[in-house]
Amino acid sequence: MPEDAEQGSRNRRHNRARTILYPDSGDIAQFAVNKVFIRMGIGSMLMKTLSIETSRGKLGVVNVDRSSTDTLNFLTDLRFKNFAAQYEMILEL
Repeated sequence: MPEDAEQGSRNRRHNRARTILYPDSGDIAQFAVNKVFIRMGIGSMLMKTLSIETSRGKLGVVNVDRSSTDTLNFLTDLRFKNFAAQYEMILEL
């Protein structure tokens, strides 16, 4: 494995969390905490930071996987409310 690829792989294993926020709308397109680091307050700290970064005065999480009960419980604990269920639409070619 090339040295750069090995270093990148090692860095990904140690990433604690990642997020993508659209600050104008307050929409969070991605939110993830590495399973090794859950229940350490990282997700709550990240949400607090995101709430400061948005100019909208509210946050919304889009495309939450319904099967991810940990994520749904986390968001519910933070008082997020389910606003709309979405459909995944696929066109087979």
